[in-house]
Amino acid sequence: MSIKSTNVNLLDKTRVIFVACLFCFFIFPGPIYIVILTLSLAVFPRFKSHSIAFITIFYFSFLIASRYSGLVWNGSDDLPSYFLAYDAITNRDMGAIDASFLYAKHLDLGFIWLTNLINYLSDGNRFIYYFTVVYISFSIYYLFLYRVLKGSYALFALLLFFLFFKNIHLSMHILRSSLAIPMILLSLTFTNYQKLVFFFFAATFQASSAVLAVLTLISRDFLNRFTFMHKFIIFILSAIAFFIVGELYLFGKIRHARFSIGIGNYPIILSNIIVGVGLILTSYKGILKTENGFTWIYLYGYFVFISLFSILFSQHTYRFSQFVLYLTPLIIFYSISSNRCFDYLKYALVLLYVGASYYTYYYILNLNESNFYYRESSDVFINGFSQIRLFFDYIEFDVGYSSFWRLKHE
Repeated sequence: MSIKSTNVNLLDKTRVIFVACLFCFFIFPGPIYIVILTLSLAVFPRFKSHSIAFITIFYFSFLIASRYSGLVWNGSDDLPSYFLAYDAITNRDMGAIDASFLYAKHLDLGFIWLTNLINYLSDGNRFIYYFTVVYISFSIYYLFLYRVLKGSYALFALLLFFLFFKNIHLSMHILRSSLAIPMILLSLTFTNYQKLVFFFFAATFQASSAVLAVLTLISRDFLNRFTFMHKFIIFILSAIAFFIVGELYLFGKIRHARFSIGIGNYPIILSNIIVGVGLILTSYKGILKTENGFTWIYLYGYFVFISLFSILFSQHTYRFSQFVLYLTPLIIFYSISSNRCFDYLKYALVLLYVGASYYTYYYILNLNESNFYYRESSDVFINGFSQIRLFFDYIEFDVGYSSFWRLKHE
């Protein structure tokens, strides 16, 4: 068979999968669409489609943004803080910086600028604000996966990220880190000054995430560009910046929580680490032969090490560990793609993990503690046509929230 006919057959398969997935999105309920997409990717893991990726991002972004916030997790839902600041900007009670500091307790200027921009363009619509921030964060994460995996397995990695329930939970209310972390990871795919510029731009959306990731900027190639004196100056300036920014955005919060050794929620992170490290150990020879294999092994190990601080400060598990949740899907499919010969046994084990992750997604969806689609009687089993119709209903009537935990007098 010629190369030309092989490419034609591959193109035909891609078109069939695309049409089938698109049909399933509009006709079948969301969870069924996700099942069919998962099965399709299990059979054709290298399938690429930006359209299907962004449709899937739309599904999960709208699912998250459709909830009624402020009533779950005994007051640890942070979203009402962002909405209170957003409403204060809308009502012109105060400026964007003052409102963000008073209610959301941050001075991340990039995020404040984005909030102010969406507020202006949407005329203060909370749903558009919430949906847009979540959609942008997922889109940047997909771009990161696509750049590193060079297209192949990127859609499958994105889907696996969505299926693990804790990623949905965190994206529901920890808006700044869920936006900043994909931007920081994307910055690490660039080289030279592009990396630095994009990294520090990402830091304006949440400085504390940048503080945790700042050492990832140091590389052998980077250091070889400078003399010893230049390296010394860079070290001093970096240390000063690290401790100043850390004192303003990270260390104070940790001291406020106090030193508290405990497992807390770390087993959730550990389940990801076991899978990620296991695949690295079984594929490290193939990974190291790839162009940037060592870099991603180092970065994953670095963020696994950072996540161990969660044990010392158990009240801040996800502050230290969220990077691991974003990197594990990448590591899983990077290890699979790095093998010269397809390892069916390893892939079967990955599919077991995918199946277990789907169960966690379906569990929180079926439980619906977060009141998804509450304007549609909280029916999560609606198809794509109904989602689009409901989407415009939310734009018209906006999304509600409870600030009971944030305003004790309410």
